Amino acid sequence: MADRTHNGLTFEPMTLPDLLQMHHAYWNTPGWPQTLSTVPLCEQFVADWSIRSFFGTGEFSAIRRADDRLVIGFTTLSKANENFVPDGVNAVEAGTFLVPQVRGTGVNAQVKQYLRDQASDVFAASHIVYLVDTENKRAQQALQKLPYPVTKVEMTDTHHPWHRYLRRRVFEERRDGILFIQEL
Repeated sequence: MADRTHNGLTFEPMTLPDLLQMHHAYWNTPGWPQTLSTVPLCEQFVADWSIRSFFGTGEFSAIRRADDRLVIGFTTLSKANENFVPDGVNAVEAGTFLVPQVRGTGVNAQVKQYLRDQASDVFAASHIVYLVDTENKRAQQALQKLPYPVTKVEMTDTHHPWHRYLRRRVFEERRDGILFIQEL
């Protein structure tokens, strides 16, 4: 993946040194992913995502401010498992982490628009989904404030077409989650 610039932000492949620097600074910050709670987990995460990038099935990007190159967060974007999405849907799953200093400044909307563009342009996706930890109310509110319609699916929504995908992802992540779906 080449570096991409979008509205004053640069998205480039995440490196282990950048992720470890973020881990050191933010591992105990609300919203920091539990999947990155230790240095070995960070190392494995970067290795896993480099394989996805190699095969063209996913991207793990550092978000930098274009003017000073400071890392202010990261994104993940990967093809959703087609065995669990509704029939006829080509979806990607996305995730983000923004450092506390840029939360509430409009950066989230810029990042989410970038991810929508990537989902459509790179993966030809019709939908983008976000799995959000049940306890992460801030992230849930941020997704619902975006300027495009979003569908929320919880584990109790057993008849919803996306329930199967949610159930699978909750099992894989070993944590409770809510799925937010946006049609592109």
